[in-house]
Amino acid sequence: MEHGKHLGIFISGETAYAGLFSAKAGQKKLLQSFSVSLAGQEEDSSKSLGRLLAEKISELEISYDYVGLALGSGKFVQHYVTSGFTDRRRIARTIKYDVEDEVGVDVSTLTASFITHGEAPTGGTNCTVFTSKKAELISLLKDLQKNKIDPEVIQPDSICFLRAAAGQIETPKQGSVLLAGRSESYGYIGIISASRGIEYIRSFKTGSSRSDSDIARRIAATIAACSPAEPVEKICIAGSNINPYSIQSISGIDAEKIEAPDEHLSGFEYVLMGASMMSREDAQSDLRIDFMPYQGRKRIIRTSLSALYLAAAVIVAVFAWKATLHANHLSQWENQVYEKVAEEYSVAMKGRDMDNLGKAELSMESEINRLRRIKAGETADVESVPTRLQFALEILNSMPNKESVKLDSVSITSRALRLDGSTSSRRDTQNFLKKIDSHENLQRSQESLKQVGSEDSFTVSLNTRK
Repeated sequence: MEHGKHLGIFISGETAYAGLFSAKAGQKKLLQSFSVSLAGQEEDSSKSLGRLLAEKISELEISYDYVGLALGSGKFVQHYVTSGFTDRRRIARTIKYDVEDEVGVDVSTLTASFITHGEAPTGGTNCTVFTSKKAELISLLKDLQKNKIDPEVIQPDSICFLRAAAGQIETPKQGSVLLAGRSESYGYIGIISASRGIEYIRSFKTGSSRSDSDIARRIAATIAACSPAEPVEKICIAGSNINPYSIQSISGIDAEKIEAPDEHLSGFEYVLMGASMMSREDAQSDLRIDFMPYQGRKRIIRTSLSALYLAAAVIVAVFAWKATLHANHLSQWENQVYEKVAEEYSVAMKGRDMDNLGKAELSMESEINRLRRIKAGETADVESVPTRLQFALEILNSMPNKESVKLDSVSITSRALRLDGSTSSRRDTQNFLKKIDSHENLQRSQESLKQVGSEDSFTVSLNTRK
């Protein structure tokens, strides 16, 4: 692992592109790039993109301390919806239901992320939502992890392109700036305004036409369709494969090429740069956090705890053995054991030398307690899955007549708890909802009631109170 080197991966169709960037002095510079493809691998069906990437990384002897993944536009769908909330946490908890209501798609099999574009005229927040099939992403991520590639964040390629391109220009103080670029198969357009930040973003398949005039027409259509709050005063072209003078002559708007540290960067290399720039602060547009959050740090803590427990057990055993050895004057064995314990101690304590067994035991007990506190701090909260299930049981047990509520299913994610069931009457349903409202830790975010024959069915989504 080498500090200051970030790996960006861009998966588009059956091809994976990768770029290694230097992050020293705050500047991203492309050190090397390569691509692998499943095309032509019919003879060896055991090969996967994850395996091909791992083999190429090993062949080129690439080391890095961060890896991020950009998902090609063909692997996700983009929606424009309006959330009823302005708080980002509440938006994150309900955005899937907004997509389901406005677009009419079943979101139970999808993973979703979003970006916001400011307040809507009618209240709430305008959002661009990206959805992808959960099963396909799980399969892709497991393939990468099996080959020791574990991206911390997975985001749409259009987000990565816009992040990298916007990082090379000055934020407009007034008016809007349009950013445009083109990868191997897709084009990207984004609008950034002084008042709203990211106001619009889109990606599109270029197909067989990769002319500058095609991009220019799409730019003009985008400006006319989205009607930015502030007029577009400049077009910035990211990548060496688009001529800014052609764009300016067709669109009638001043256009210029972005002056990047590496002036020969192409459009898809801007996507790779954006992927390598991802951080945990980008959680709202991270597709991974919705179904399989990055566990790298927790895994390290668990491994450290296991090593410390093992070393502590060895030390306790050594103390008992030391008394026997001392009584029988077996000094030679004592020295051998001491050297073994010192070696185990150094591994568990990350290279620290052991002065004597007494101090070593105290040091390791202190380290174990510290890691326990860290671990408890990560999981001991009201939003944990076991705690929210306990809250739901408290509500059910608080009903005067427990048989009046029949639960058909309980769905729980890292953010929401959904109860599906029925009661014998609307009155029993209302009593159940009142019990929810009176709970000190849970609150309703959405509910749906429907009379079916003699029963009153309900679907209730619950969130923890803030």
